[in-house]
Amino acid sequence: MTSDRIDTEAVLPAFQQPELLEKAMTHKSYAHEHRAQNLGNNERLEFLGDSILSAVLTEALILKFEALPEGPLSRLRASLVNEAALAELALKIGLQKKLRLGKGEIGKQGRSNPRLLASALEALIGAYFLDQGFDHARRFCLGLFDSLLSEITEESDFTSDYKTRLQEVIQRDTGYTPEYRVLKAEGPDHSKTFEVELVVNGEVIATGKGPSKKQASQKAAKRAMESQNV
Repeated sequence: MTSDRIDTEAVLPAFQQPELLEKAMTHKSYAHEHRAQNLGNNERLEFLGDSILSAVLTEALILKFEALPEGPLSRLRASLVNEAALAELALKIGLQKKLRLGKGEIGKQGRSNPRLLASALEALIGAYFLDQGFDHARRFCLGLFDSLLSEITEESDFTSDYKTRLQEVIQRDTGYTPEYRVLKAEGPDHSKTFEVELVVNGEVIATGKGPSKKQASQKAAKRAMESQNV
């Protein structure tokens, strides 16, 4: 899932122990290249952050959907924490600028790698929990996911996240990340129609229209998948 809205309160939190933030941003490739400094890496913090985030979002979904059983709740939670969604949120708060990567990962465009960005966000959450405690970590997570949580419904279609599916295929096959650019927005504020183009490596491969940027992007991704038999 992705969101049209930017969570203005979801800023990088302040740390009382800045060394925890540094470790959360340290990929194992950087730690290996600087092993004489005994830096450690962010994998343990990522493991912790994944658990914290899961608990926070589970609570939020249970409170929002009081009658929904465990199975659908689990699928809703999974739709919130997929790699693409976490990577997008990481970019919004600028984690790509703080990541400490080895030269090899930098050469492979690691700062835009969704897997590394998603892992860094979970590590950040784990580090913030250790620094400030659960209540602060919970508030940070809820601020970060506010738009996504407000958009999700019991009827959310778990099979139609074309953007995520297309991105996984394109990154696997080409190494590039799809971009979605708004071409135009027409109509009154209460009834706008957006047109979005889908660009891969500078080439427009599909367009889509919809009542929001999100839906227009999904339609563009769907058309791209259909035209390429993905």
